[in-house]
Amino acid sequence: MSNAKEPQPAMPVKQMLIGCVSVIAAGLLASYAIVKSEPEAQREGATKRTAMLVDVLPVSRGTYRPVIVSMGSVSPSQEVTLQPRVSGRVNARSENFRPGAFVTKDEVLVTIDRADYEIELASRQSELAQAQAALEIEQGEQVAAEQEYRQLGRNLPAMQEALILRKPQLDAARAELKAAEARVDRAALDLQRTEVTAPFDAQIVSRAVNVGSQVAPGNALARLVGIERYWVVATVPLAKMPNIDAVDELTVELRDRSAWPEGQIREGKVLSLVGELDEQSRMLRMLIEVDDPQARNEENAGKMPLVLGSYVESRITAEPLQDVVRLKREYLRKNDTAWVYQDGELSIRELDIAFMDAEHIYVRDGLSDGDRVVTTNLARIQDGAALRLAEGAQ
Repeated sequence: MSNAKEPQPAMPVKQMLIGCVSVIAAGLLASYAIVKSEPEAQREGATKRTAMLVDVLPVSRGTYRPVIVSMGSVSPSQEVTLQPRVSGRVNARSENFRPGAFVTKDEVLVTIDRADYEIELASRQSELAQAQAALEIEQGEQVAAEQEYRQLGRNLPAMQEALILRKPQLDAARAELKAAEARVDRAALDLQRTEVTAPFDAQIVSRAVNVGSQVAPGNALARLVGIERYWVVATVPLAKMPNIDAVDELTVELRDRSAWPEGQIREGKVLSLVGELDEQSRMLRMLIEVDDPQARNEENAGKMPLVLGSYVESRITAEPLQDVVRLKREYLRKNDTAWVYQDGELSIRELDIAFMDAEHIYVRDGLSDGDRVVTTNLARIQDGAALRLAEGAQ
C-alpha cells in the first residue's frame, strides 16, 4: 500500500477569471460607498465681490487762471551783415573781431588801407583851394566890370548888362566852388569809411575776413546780432486766443527745459500777434520780446542767457475762469468723464469742459463742491461698482 499523495486536479481558468472579476467589483463598490459617505464641503460666500480700494481727491468750485504753454524759437530782433562802403586791403582788425565776441556801438572792427583815400582827399582839397581862388579872382573882375559900366552912363538891356558885369562867369565860379567842396566832403567820407564800425551793441556770430583780405562794397565782413533784446516766436492754437488777455499787457515766463536748471526762468512781453498762421503747425504766431537776453546787465545777474535758434517754453496766463472746478488732466477719463466716489460706489460723471491747458482741465458742469474724485486707476469700470476708501482718505 503506497502512502504517496495523489496530485490534485488544476483549477479551471474560467473559475480563476470569475474570481478576479468578483474581487475587483467588490473593491469598486467599497470605494464608491466611502466617497458617498464623506460630508460635502460648502463654498459659502465664494461669489461675493470685494469692494475696490481707492484714493480720492476733494474738489471745489472757484475762479482760476489757466496757463497756456507753447513752444517758440529764439531769434534776434536786430541782425546785420557787416559790409564795407569802400574797397581796399584790410590793414587791421579789432581783438574783438571774432565769433562770439561782444562789441559796442561805433567800435572800430576793421580798418581798410587809408593811403589811397588820404591822397584823394588831399587832391580834392587842392581843387577846392583853386576854386576858391578862381572865385575871388572872378569877384575882382566883376567889381572892375561894374565900375567900367557905370562910367559909360548907359542903360543896356538886362542880358547885355549881365554879360558886361560878368555875372555868368561869377555864377560859374561859385558853382565850381560848391562842386569842389562836395568832392572834398566825399573824399573825407570815403577816408572815414575805411574804419568799419559796429552799428549797435552786438555779438559777432561769424567773421568772413581777416588782415590782408581784399574787400569791396557788397562783400560780407561779418554777421552781427543785437544784444539789447531778442525775439521768441511762439505758436498758440487759434482756439485758445479768446482766453488770452490783451496782448500788449501780457508778461510771459520763458524756460529752456533741455538746457536750464530746474526753476530758472526769463520774463518777456508780448509785442504783437503775427497776422498769419504757421504753415506747418497751422497755429497763430505770437511775437515775444526779451530784454537783455544775454543776462549781461546787473539786474539779470545769475540768470540763464537765451541762445539763438533754441526752442523755449512760453507760459502765458489766460483770462480768469469763474465758477469752475480745476482738475489735473491725468484724472480726466475716457469720453470726457471723471470717476467720483459717492456713497461707497463709483459714479461716472460726464463733464462739460470750459478750458484745458497743459496741466489742468477746467470743468463748468459735472462736478460740484465737495465731490471726491477717484484718483486710482481701476481694473473694473462700471457705474455703481463697490468702492472703499484707502486708510486716511477724506
